[in-house]
Amino acid sequence: MTRLAIIMSALIALAAPIACAQAGAPAPSADIPIEGVAATVNDEPISYSDVRERARLLLLGLQTQPDEATQQRILQQALEQLIEERLQLQKTAEFELEVEEDAIRARLGEMAQSSGLDVDGLYRELLNAGINPRSLEEQMRADIAWRRLMSGLYGRNIRISDNQIDDLLNQLKADVNRTRYQLSEIFLFAPVSDAERRQQAADLAVTLVDQFNQGASFPALAQRFSASATAATGGDMGWVTLAELEPEARAAIETMAEPGFTPPVETAEGIYLYVVRNRQDPQELTQLVAVKQLIARDGSRDALDAALAAGASCDTLEEYAETRENFTAVDLGLIDPNGLNEENRNRVASTDVGETSEAFETRAGLAITFVCGQETGGDAIPSREQIENQLYAQQLAMISDRELRDLKREAFIVRR
Repeated sequence: MTRLAIIMSALIALAAPIACAQAGAPAPSADIPIEGVAATVNDEPISYSDVRERARLLLLGLQTQPDEATQQRILQQALEQLIEERLQLQKTAEFELEVEEDAIRARLGEMAQSSGLDVDGLYRELLNAGINPRSLEEQMRADIAWRRLMSGLYGRNIRISDNQIDDLLNQLKADVNRTRYQLSEIFLFAPVSDAERRQQAADLAVTLVDQFNQGASFPALAQRFSASATAATGGDMGWVTLAELEPEARAAIETMAEPGFTPPVETAEGIYLYVVRNRQDPQELTQLVAVKQLIARDGSRDALDAALAAGASCDTLEEYAETRENFTAVDLGLIDPNGLNEENRNRVASTDVGETSEAFETRAGLAITFVCGQETGGDAIPSREQIENQLYAQQLAMISDRELRDLKREAFIVRR
């Protein structure tokens, strides 16, 4: 029997304070004596007490008393989390990077909000379950510090090109004619190069699916087990199209006939668990047109001709009008031509992008319309800025995962 297995029996006792808390009964004290060293990470110890405290935190999301196999998986997950957090904090310490308590509390506030609590309410829930909030605070500290370090070291080197944005935008436009899915996720980090960790993640995925089917809260499971950035919001991904997902996930989600858990989705980086919460039928795309108008208040066609001859355009219209008393420039923004009256709709439809319409009478004077651009609109189409931010986050996450794998491979780790 390994020394790590010695505390297996202690995990059975962990179910008792959780059951007491769920029943509203007083929980035992969270003061747990240190029972020795479960592992060392570059000579820095992780105590059995640390592992047990983290295991309690993970078990809090489970709905039923864990059997021995589940206890073993939770124990291993707790130890691996702590090892990775030690590595992250050791690396960030080299750069003297510190995390303010306000930042930790803000992150905890996001987590608490998804459960309808504030931070103080979250602390009470943990203490009632016999869990010292320090374990969750340290988890948040490591995550915040690591994200800051990765952003500082590599963020400025990430360049998202217009071609990358165009490619994804075209994918999304093509995909908008298909079903959209409201998803939640849990990501279990387990690269294919680590066979032992991979098997542990696969076993844990089965446990989490079983717990969810027995009534466990998915947001709680995501907050405690997921290595994705969405963990802070309970795994909520919002509405997404298949084009936004890993290729391995698309088939699993597309075949879902009704809301529920997909089978575990294995990728090179780890295992995803998706819950399809809802689905939405395809929507029609709308061609939106960017429209501006230049109005000569004295009704003079010669004045409008002179403005065009002087170079008034979509880019200079406002500036041109501001420097001349007779003109007013109006930016109508992106509009759906179908919402215009027939006369204006025909005027816009007959004017090419970058061109101007014939002059027409308005109450304010004689006007011409500038068609300045055209975009495909619809609720499923994010802006270019949103796409750029998404691609940036994906690339930074890939770099972060690679750096953590390298740290773990190079570190001197001894599991007792």
